Amino acid sequence: MKSLILGAAVALPLATGGAQAAGKPQDVLRPGDKSLENIIRTDERYGGDGLFFGPRGWGYWNFLESPRPIQNPNLWPDMQSTYFIGQLSLPAGSTLTLRGEFPRARYFKF
Repeated sequence: MKSLILGAAVALPLATGGAQAAGKPQDVLRPGDKSLENIIRTDERYGGDGLFFGPRGWGYWNFLESPRPIQNPNLWPDMQSTYFIGQLSLPAGSTLTLRGEFPRARYFKF
């Protein structure tokens, strides 16, 4: 059985307020920080897909009420990114052809 791992990091819209980290000054909003509303909406939108394991990143682990183990950003500590990880299992001898445009992401890997 072959496995194909897909990964992408995307930049989401700038925050308009909301999520703040413990120990981080409450009045500081850096470019790229995501609001709590943005984190929750992204988790609800992409958290139940059969291909992707849901969004992963620092904000999802620290601000969601019940983050899933896959959302622990232990390997990706960038605080301003959202990572989507997916895995496909293919039968031996099968092929997979991907067609389409290159994603608009900072990082994409097959």
